[in-house]
Amino acid sequence: MKKKLQKYLSGEREGFSLVELIIVIAIMAILIGVVALAVIPYLNRSRESRDLSTLDTVSSALTTAVAQSQVTGQGKFEYGNATDPDDVKVQTAMQTVLGTDVPTLTSNAASSAKIYCKYDTSSNTIVTYASADGTKAVKSEYDNVTGYDENLAKTSGGTALAVGN
Repeated sequence: MKKKLQKYLSGEREGFSLVELIIVIAIMAILIGVVALAVIPYLNRSRESRDLSTLDTVSSALTTAVAQSQVTGQGKFEYGNATDPDDVKVQTAMQTVLGTDVPTLTSNAASSAKIYCKYDTSSNTIVTYASADGTKAVKSEYDNVTGYDENLAKTSGGTALAVGN
């Protein structure tokens, strides 16, 4: 104890030098940069997967709503903004299942897109998709096989953010 007290009073303190601290901080910054570059693509894929899950949920609600509202013919509307009387019936039935909040899409590909619902009772077709203008689905950044291409044509390996039966 006496030696420690004498060492402290004499000014000989133990610790890290400024150069050692700067080197450690530089190494940590490099490691954080490498880890971030490896993780960011997985975060974007996770967001796109969540968007596909959201579209699948809306598609299930659309299928149920078309059956419950007993509409005939075909229709296409932006979810949360239907104007045609049959589309309003379908959307109202969907909102009883999903709630009144419009689901949001978070992936890079669909950041400015809205959810569109398309149904045709004569061919028994239901499709929900993410689109900026309602005519063409947003193209997936990754190889998510949805069965629809970006033009909503049914294919064996489509890469659009679209879900349907």
